[in-house]
Amino acid sequence: MKKIIQFLLCASLLILIITGCTTKDKKVTSIQNNITVESQSLLNGQSSNVKNESVEANTEEKINQPVLAIEAKILLKSGDSGKEVIELQKKLYCIGYTIRVDGSFGNETSEILKTFQNTKNIISTGNYDTKTEEELKAMKATRTYNPPQTTVIKPSGEAPTGFTSIPDIKTSPGEAQQVIVILASSYGTINAALKTYEKVNGLWQLTCSGSAVTGINGFSDNRHEGDLTSPTGKYGIPFLFGIANNPGVKLTYKKVQVGDYWVSNKIISEYNVWMHYEGTDAKARLYDYESLWENPLYKYAAVIDFNYGASKVLGKGSGIFLHIAPYKGGGTLGCIGISETNLVKTLKWLDPAKKPVIIMGVKGKI
Repeated sequence: MKKIIQFLLCASLLILIITGCTTKDKKVTSIQNNITVESQSLLNGQSSNVKNESVEANTEEKINQPVLAIEAKILLKSGDSGKEVIELQKKLYCIGYTIRVDGSFGNETSEILKTFQNTKNIISTGNYDTKTEEELKAMKATRTYNPPQTTVIKPSGEAPTGFTSIPDIKTSPGEAQQVIVILASSYGTINAALKTYEKVNGLWQLTCSGSAVTGINGFSDNRHEGDLTSPTGKYGIPFLFGIANNPGVKLTYKKVQVGDYWVSNKIISEYNVWMHYEGTDAKARLYDYESLWENPLYKYAAVIDFNYGASKVLGKGSGIFLHIAPYKGGGTLGCIGISETNLVKTLKWLDPAKKPVIIMGVKGKI
């Protein structure tokens, strides 16, 4: 019996030892597994952090990279001409700028573009570029462009058409068969209309029409030196002149040279005349004058026979011309300004054999 009890005790002890080892192994295995999982999690976390840091670094690098400025492409510039320039000038006119629509990209168009670019915080270059084009397209027209109409004389052989007398004026053209008419609506305005007429088969034909500007103070029936008005009346055209070469005119044309002045001296013989003087004391010698070669508006011009010649009066006024209208708008110092296109056309049209005259003043008064 004693031996049986000892056997049972030994068996029980053996079972306990075996059970304890198994449990211990399981705990070790569990701990190892936990360590493995935590290690993997740690590694995964580090990998994730590395990835996040990489993304953040790339993002920061992209943010800190300099943005390259995109230069505006020049579409039109000074010296260009043609239909594209005409469309640009029309757009500028329609949004409120005073500009001649003649298809020539000159100083006037460039200066107006600079003004527009300044209002839009664009670099003021005076060129028409893609940025300026974008801003102009967004602008709404405030007025409609109505180009001046030109009547073309019909070829001989067709039934004559025209006017028995020149419309809107009371002054007789006399023997003249070519007449330039400059008419303003009132005495106070600088704005006037240009119309030219030629007598064909006994009838007056309209040959050209457009806009014109007068002196800063408009027309005056009693013009005198320095009052900034244009004289009213009918006048001849003694000769033409210009800084540019002769454009192909029939009247006498004088090319301006350095040293050519239009003088308003106190001496009657040197009042309201063209003089060439090469001295260095022009002010002392000529008293009052214009340096003809320095005024771009005199690229082409016609002398108006106001207070000119033997019957001139000191102080009545001098240097009254038909020339290019001021590029920046506004009136003249007393001359008549028209577009360069209409001026060249008119000067080439004038024929001394047809005794041309200019009649200018206020509608209903002249």
